[in-house]
Amino acid sequence: MAEAIRTATDAPFGETLAAWVRRTPGAIGAVLSDEDGNAVDFAHLPDRVSELDIQIFGAQLCFATRTYSRWSLRNGMGPRPLLLVECTRRIVLCQMPADGFFASGLLERPAGLGHALAAWHVAVEAMRRLLE
Repeated sequence: MAEAIRTATDAPFGETLAAWVRRTPGAIGAVLSDEDGNAVDFAHLPDRVSELDIQIFGAQLCFATRTYSRWSLRNGMGPRPLLLVECTRRIVLCQMPADGFFASGLLERPAGLGHALAAWHVAVEAMRRLLE
């Protein structure tokens, strides 16, 4: 039986984040944050990560990703690099779909990283279009 995914709203951002969690093996949550670290919308598996934790996760990553994005731009690597951190139990993704917004995804190991990254690219692109 599939686990219930909860979103903050029924808005397109929440639907996009929920689709990524639903379709990506190992994904347990995703959040779209603004430049101040506030959650715009999120989706998560409540038995794997709490609503508060996924929002804090997004806030913390937005600040690190903003710094990384500035460094990347200064060094000719483009304005919106993917921040990927592989840990013992989890994998963290963060990327800017548009200026001032940060999309963060959380996966539990084992996770198919190739599939997760392909699905992440689709989700980030969908959010970029929504933010235009």
